[in-house]
Amino acid sequence: MEFSVSHLNKARILTCHPLMEKLMPRFYFSLSSKDAHIPDDSGKELATLNDAYEHARKLIHKISFHVGLEDAEAWKVVVPNDDHDAQMIIPFSASHAFSAQRRRTE
Repeated sequence: MEFSVSHLNKARILTCHPLMEKLMPRFYFSLSSKDAHIPDDSGKELATLNDAYEHARKLIHKISFHVGLEDAEAWKVVVPNDDHDAQMIIPFSASHAFSAQRRRTE
């Protein structure tokens, strides 16, 4: 078998791929209120904490669209990482206010 640089590059890519997966953090998006907790057991791999924040805001928007904002004050998205450290907590009401402010400035 002839060995070339392209074979070496393919081998390098294949051996680095699992390592690259490990470098991408996994964030979880659990929903929480005073009376209830809905865990996210699967999470989502995202590159940065900012990406996780944007994903949480989209999640809040989708939930609010389908169920309304009557209890928005009571709910929040808790976003821990793989180590289950709370990276951020986003209240539904804060996300809704941010979206309204963003629409006014655009």
